[in-house]
Amino acid sequence: MMISRISSGLSDICCIFHIRMKLICKDYITLAVLFGSVILFSFLVRALSISAEDMSSLPIGVVDYDNSNSSRELILGLKQVDTLRVIGLSEKDLKKLLMDEMITSIFIIEKDYEKNLMAGNLNGLISMYYKEDNKSASVIADIVAGEMIYPVCFYTSFHYYEKLPYEGQKLSLEQYQSYMDKIILTSEDFNFTFKTHYSNPDTKTAAGARLSNTVLYQQFIFGILGLVMAFIAMFILSQNVKEKENGLVLRLQITRFYILKRDMGNLFALLFWEGSLSLIFTFIVFYQVKIMEPRLWLSSYLLLLLNASVLGELMLLLTKVIRRMLSYQVFVSIFILITGGLGFYHLLQGFYQSMLDNVVKFIPNSWFIKGFTDIIIYGSQLDTLTQGHRILMIMAVVLLLLLILIDLLQEKHIIKLSKNRTGR
Repeated sequence: MMISRISSGLSDICCIFHIRMKLICKDYITLAVLFGSVILFSFLVRALSISAEDMSSLPIGVVDYDNSNSSRELILGLKQVDTLRVIGLSEKDLKKLLMDEMITSIFIIEKDYEKNLMAGNLNGLISMYYKEDNKSASVIADIVAGEMIYPVCFYTSFHYYEKLPYEGQKLSLEQYQSYMDKIILTSEDFNFTFKTHYSNPDTKTAAGARLSNTVLYQQFIFGILGLVMAFIAMFILSQNVKEKENGLVLRLQITRFYILKRDMGNLFALLFWEGSLSLIFTFIVFYQVKIMEPRLWLSSYLLLLLNASVLGELMLLLTKVIRRMLSYQVFVSIFILITGGLGFYHLLQGFYQSMLDNVVKFIPNSWFIKGFTDIIIYGSQLDTLTQGHRILMIMAVVLLLLLILIDLLQEKHIIKLSKNRTGR
């Protein structure tokens, strides 16, 4: 008897799923949103990925009034610093960009820069301009000064060398430079680097590859993907509200398709479409971030499915309390934007803390972004299921249980009303 009831229930859910799939396929607006989201996201990812490393660096302006070998070497060295993006324009144009906050600071290499550097006169070599409220100015100045350390040390040491008492013939500047270059190239004392690792103390894992400035752009892409999935869920489930508004749901109450069966069928239809689109989105994202390991693909796909489940269950719960189509679209759009914004706020944690931190922990999009970020940073060192996966799974289970409970209570209420009417 129990097996027969379960079989009948599953058959009804499959029937609702089939009906919902046919309705979605006939709704050209929903289909346009589904396929348009893929095209739009593809272009968006491509646009954000182009020159992401360059655009995420700190822009500085450099004016070279000396135009010497030393000044050109300094500019070349600055261009090789990942943290900086060097813009070479006239002083007038750069000051306009500075006032418009398009660049962070201006460095003017004064005339006779090389002459004063070689003479050991370190005053007035470079002038720096920045806005008074620029808190990064001192850091940028240290980076620029770091590129000047070698020539300053070289010429200073040469002057000390010239002053040393020595009976033989001393090396000329060119010979001294050649000698120093040879020492630097052949001596192991100068062959060192600081090895740093980005590690997560909670999971005791280290970054699988060198981190770059593009990580922030990738996090932004993941956040947008979460919003896209939410809007897709809104459009697919909007038919539920339209049916309620048109009175079709009241007619379905006299059939065997009870509320719980209808909601499960609708949820499976939503997961089918979002699961299919997730395959495409996973390919688009990982094509850009250059990660081809199959296990990471699977982890990313599962993360998308879990996020879709949470969003779908949230949307289904909202359709139960909203009866008008316009109200549903307006409310859900605002809801998505607010929760999406709080998800992006999760990126600022560690830099800016406030009372919103506790609220962010309950936002699905923040865990969605964190899960994808862990996959990108830690790679194969992580388990297939990250912390983001686990939190989203807990959210999905809690929302599913809540949905089932509400459906059972509604069905019980409908049955009670039906018996009262029959009794009269």
